Amino acid sequence: MALSRKLSGYIRGSYLMSSVGVTARGVAASVGVAYEDNFRLADDQVVYSTMALSLDNIGPKLSYRGRTSGGSTDVRGKVSLPSALALRAGLHTALTDDHTLGLALSGGYFYHLRPYYGLYGGVGGEYLWRQMISLRIGASVQMRHMIYSAGVGAHYKGLFLQTAYTYSPDMQQRGTLSLGLSYTI
Repeated sequence: MALSRKLSGYIRGSYLMSSVGVTARGVAASVGVAYEDNFRLADDQVVYSTMALSLDNIGPKLSYRGRTSGGSTDVRGKVSLPSALALRAGLHTALTDDHTLGLALSGGYFYHLRPYYGLYGGVGGEYLWRQMISLRIGASVQMRHMIYSAGVGAHYKGLFLQTAYTYSPDMQQRGTLSLGLSYTI
């Protein structure tokens, strides 16, 4: 939804599925506002900048089920989404009509993930081919834990499918898959 020429608001819905020892599924929404601008470098290369403030992963608890590490006992239950108040800044530039490179910084506060309330921050890079296929890498700090990630996404007319793998020396590896719809009014 365009609020002005450079300011817009958005609502994003997602179906989430994750496997962290057990399989969890659920739905979530994110709402936010973004300011976008651009500037030219000395060689006439256009760089686009974005700053966004959002409330992410609002929704009911995720339902999960699986087996204990020994495989003998079924576990079921519900867990809160990692809801967060987030601030993001990004720069990206088109190298050619088909190839775009970007850099992003993010930070925020987890407010709905007991016992992991607190600040987080990260940096990441993205390569985008024809505004349809994205490859991403990143690193973040959450509650004194370094987390590294790599992912791929497909985007088409507001629909997106993303998958990512995360690694941390201090925590379990995680794989995520999300399918969603992003609609701009």
